Amino acid sequence: MAIKKCENCRHQFKWSQIFGSIFAFHALIKCNACGQEYKVSSSSRLIHELIVIAAILMLSLFLSSNPQISFWGTGFGILIAIIILISSFFPFYAKYQPVE
Repeated sequence: MAIKKCENCRHQFKWSQIFGSIFAFHALIKCNACGQEYKVSSSSRLIHELIVIAAILMLSLFLSSNPQISFWGTGFGILIAIIILISSFFPFYAKYQPVE
């Protein structure tokens, strides 16, 4: 599992380029070497969203079984930490499509 490379020149993308494209709806990833632009595939975005939703559901099940933990206190902090942790691995499993 490695960060992807440009299909044209084999230049490796930076982790920060790909990570930033998660939160911007149609953000393009541009190769710094040859200028080719890529977009994250719809299937990669869908997989990421499903993983985040599954984490939210698991956290809500955990919080519902532990009434002494409030969502707006500890639960919200845990939720944000889980989303950041899951998103930090996105650059390693994301797939890209060249923009023409």
